[in-house]
Amino acid sequence: MTSLPNTSTSIIGIFELPSGVKLFCQVYSSITMQVVKTFISDCYSYLKTALSTTSKKAYPSVDVLFAQFGFYVTVYLVLCFVMYRVSTYFRYQLSRCEYFDKCAKRVMVITAHPDDECMFFGPLIVRLVKGKRCLVFVLCLSCGNASNSKLRKRELWDSCQVLGIPSERILLCCSSLRMDGHQYKWKSEDLAQLIRDHIETFDIDTIFTFDKLGVSGHENHISLFRAVSFLSLRKWLPPGCRVFVLDSLGLLRKYSSIMDCALTLITSQYVFILSPYEHEIVKQALAKHKSQINWYRKLYMSFSRYTYVNSFYEIKRFHEYTPLRTN
Repeated sequence: MTSLPNTSTSIIGIFELPSGVKLFCQVYSSITMQVVKTFISDCYSYLKTALSTTSKKAYPSVDVLFAQFGFYVTVYLVLCFVMYRVSTYFRYQLSRCEYFDKCAKRVMVITAHPDDECMFFGPLIVRLVKGKRCLVFVLCLSCGNASNSKLRKRELWDSCQVLGIPSERILLCCSSLRMDGHQYKWKSEDLAQLIRDHIETFDIDTIFTFDKLGVSGHENHISLFRAVSFLSLRKWLPPGCRVFVLDSLGLLRKYSSIMDCALTLITSQYVFILSPYEHEIVKQALAKHKSQINWYRKLYMSFSRYTYVNSFYEIKRFHEYTPLRTN
């Protein structure tokens, strides 16, 4: 009779092999989705049974309801934490970011204000900088005129230094036509011309910015999306230049911290996840914006998923290109 192989040895052997890691990555998303579906189905069945019972004796007591609800919530939180740790361990295989690891050479992150680079794009910047496969530029299109502009300029430089971006790749464009504030709508055509000029000057092949909802709904953030969309529609982007925009999510997912990592891996195409150590880098970068630190930003750093994970989708573009400068 043939003896069965040792289970623990077999498992270890699988994950030591590249094929084992590939197999794990393939089944991880389907397993995670099945777990989430089962959890939701169990909760729905329980609530349906509890609410549809007509007999008074059959209704569970309040203590039992709270105990069972607490049990389900605890299991869900533990499950999310385990999935987060597994996701950070296998993030290079799960994030589906081969393009950024192999093809992107000069990346530009376009922001509206000083502190956007760490509040919204921290995971992206930290991952790209640590990968050392591309040069990362930050283009900030206002000085934060709603407060002390000179101070915020200094804070931007200090924050980018923490994130690993040298001063020669920090680009700040201040103008009285681009005031910082929810009530100010920046002109798309003028903004597009400015962005296009920087893309050509620094030979950028990959762009990251906000999507049409601006994450927080800020009008200045949305103006950046309109500008890059304008570039795409006018066919002004250089050949090979790709544009990716940051996913805007609902309030619950936005402030679900690491609990959103597993769901993001399932639903999003391009994902950047930070480990707890790397998350500290983002926190240190935000701490450099001392003029902006308040109770909201402290809570934001603890509960926002944008400080742990970034997810992007690509804007489809035309292939025709008209050079800005003519000889």
